[in-house]
Amino acid sequence: MGKNLTVKKLKTFLGSVAPETKITFGSSRYSMKPLIFNKVEFEDNRILYIHLIELDDMNGDAIPQSEHELRITASFLLDLIKQYPDIAVVSFGSTMSDAMHLNFNEISSVIAIDLVQPDQQGSIEL
Repeated sequence: MGKNLTVKKLKTFLGSVAPETKITFGSSRYSMKPLIFNKVEFEDNRILYIHLIELDDMNGDAIPQSEHELRITASFLLDLIKQYPDIAVVSFGSTMSDAMHLNFNEISSVIAIDLVQPDQQGSIEL
């Protein structure tokens, strides 16, 4: 069983980091595909669901994108959740191949070193 995360705790954390801070949700345990933000829904006046989607399922037949290009920012998520009551519980779920609830573990700062491959093979000039 996961730990409880309230809207207030999430608002507090998001408000404590730079607005342009990118958010990553990790990857699916079974398919190993990155999880990308999809939408939020508020149900039963007490649960804020944050729906995630696997990277490949989100893109369908579109041009493939990397996970780091699809990360939302702290200010984007904060703007989405600011209207919901502080006492509401935040719940996460993946809507695609795993189709299961995701238990909250922790919020932490992560340093991401985003690498870009050149369009053509060869070396990158430094």
